[in-house]
Amino acid sequence: MLHQRFLLRLAVLPFAVAVLLAVGCDGVRAVSEEDIELMPNPRLRELLEKQSENPVKAHVLVLDPRPTSDYLTARIPSAQHLPLSSVPPYADRDPRIERYKYVVVYGDHPSSPPARALAKRLMSKKYKDIFVYDGGIADWTARGLKTEAGPNNSPLFPTASGR
Repeated sequence: MLHQRFLLRLAVLPFAVAVLLAVGCDGVRAVSEEDIELMPNPRLRELLEKQSENPVKAHVLVLDPRPTSDYLTARIPSAQHLPLSSVPPYADRDPRIERYKYVVVYGDHPSSPPARALAKRLMSKKYKDIFVYDGGIADWTARGLKTEAGPNNSPLFPTASGR
């Protein structure tokens, strides 16, 4: 009997290890660069327009992880400042983020390390529909699109934006 239980546990061990490696000990999943989905400019503008038509509905959350000085100089309208350091890897999921259908992260350009790192961090915490804007603020301004500057009057993450 003891021998059978030992063999059963031994048989289950590889499966348990595989689950822990895939999901992580605390429910955080591994994410690679290949997992990042890009969002093109027309789609982002469409989502922002839909959000402005019905601001009560949490449709799209645009996150800017760039340094505070860059965020205050020029940002995509309605973007919230959220540096990577404000999202600890093993903290609980944030309900302020969960309520949005889409989350779009951007940086200076599409390969911006802060933007990609924040997107991967959010994906590792199993948030759904996380994207990186495929142009960044450089593309946004090059297209002549409106930007905001200065302090955000309605920050979703007050400590991240210095308020």
